[in-house]
Amino acid sequence: MQNLELHLLDPSDADNLLAFELSNRAYFERLINARSPDYYHIDSVRDSIYESIQLRALDLAYQYVVKVNGEIVARVNLTQIARDYYNKAVLGYRVGESMTGRGVASKAIELVLMEAFDTLNLWRVEAVVRETNVASIRVLQKNHFLQCGRSQQAMSLHGVWCDLIHFECFSPKGAHLNAEPETEC
Repeated sequence: MQNLELHLLDPSDADNLLAFELSNRAYFERLINARSPDYYHIDSVRDSIYESIQLRALDLAYQYVVKVNGEIVARVNLTQIARDYYNKAVLGYRVGESMTGRGVASKAIELVLMEAFDTLNLWRVEAVVRETNVASIRVLQKNHFLQCGRSQQAMSLHGVWCDLIHFECFSPKGAHLNAEPETEC
């Protein structure tokens, strides 16, 4: 996808982020559990952006927006960052309905993995996907994620229990594989 850019979430994104979330609300709520109705107000979006900046300052999470020609078309997050002993994050993402099937998710994940491994120096990124979300599974596999587990009936979506597939992706640098452990496991 041409002109696709990944940017850390910034206060100047508030109006565009709210527009993105509102225009895709019904679509997202078919795929994931709904956000609180309170989220869909500019003050709530601003608060969530400031919270993301605080988490970034603490090296606990990094939230990004994906833009095409300046318009937000997707979000990508690296959360649950654990440095000691693990040096990992958990990946999450959502793509606007009008941009599905155009390679946006694949390219956005490619870009966020470069951030994760090159800029943030993480060793591992994990992701969890519902078993029925075939498109997301393909996106992860295309970006070198390997299935590493499964949780049965692990998530309730619209009152139905779903199985989850666990994926992992490692830094191509392999720095963690060459590091000397302090003690054996």
